[in-house]
Amino acid sequence: AFLWTPSLFRLANWIDTYRDTSYLFCYGTLKRGFHWNQKFLSQSTFVCEATTLNPFPLITGESGVPYLLADLPEKGKRVKGEIWKV
Repeated sequence: AFLWTPSLFRLANWIDTYRDTSYLFCYGTLKRGFHWNQKFLSQSTFVCEATTLNPFPLITGESGVPYLLADLPEKGKRVKGEIWKV
C-alpha cells in the first residue's frame, strides 16, 4: 500500500505547478563555480543540489570533461550534481 504523507502531497502539488518547466541535472563542469556554468547556465536558475538514485560510472575523458555512462546503471557510484530550471 502507498501512503500519501503531507510532504509527498506538497511535492506532487509542486511538480504539477511547474509541469511546463524544464529541469536539468548537471554534474561536472556545468555545476556552479566550474568552467561551463556561466557560459551555458547564466540564463537559468539554480534549484538545489541533488544525487542520482542509482549508481552510474562517471569517467573523465581525454579532454578532462566528465562523462556519465547511463547505459551501465548499477555500476559505479551515485552521482552528485545540481538541478537547474532551464
